[in-house]
Amino acid sequence: VGSEMCIRDRLLAEGTAYNASSVDASSAYDLIVDVRRAMSKANVPTDGRYLLATPDFYAMLLKDKDHFVGASGLGDQIKQTGAVGKIAGFTVYEFNDDTAGLMFIAGHPRFAARVKEFSVPVKLEDLKDGKHIGASWVNGRMVYAHKVLRLKAIQNVYAPVSYTHLTLPTIRL
Repeated sequence: VGSEMCIRDRLLAEGTAYNASSVDASSAYDLIVDVRRAMSKANVPTDGRYLLATPDFYAMLLKDKDHFVGASGLGDQIKQTGAVGKIAGFTVYEFNDDTAGLMFIAGHPRFAARVKEFSVPVKLEDLKDGKHIGASWVNGRMVYAHKVLRLKAIQNVYAPVSYTHLTLPTIRL
């Protein structure tokens, strides 16, 4: 197992890179559907899929009036809470990441896992220190790491961003 790489780094390093030519609010949904198709063709189960959207991509989704923010109960809820929920079978989470060009990571929890193994085999030893009679202790060491088990089940989507209507407010503390 060996590496001390965090799960984010592991997903980016071992997932499949999907490069889109461009993306904006009007094409964000179509991009998600394209990634969904690629994952379905790779036989990734549809239940449990997740989408980790960067703040820039999440903002695009919130501005998509055709698919999310139209005149409906769902549109009103999105306007009030900013929660997108599920899109094309993916549960959407906002994921604050500043990797250049990264729009989102789409995946399935079955194929990106936390693995563990003993680096020092477990053994039972008698505690012979003169203070404890008949006492024993367990000796061993557990090591954790992260692993992508199936490359096509983790899609890292990159695209140049179109910020046509994006002006960031100045926040003073």
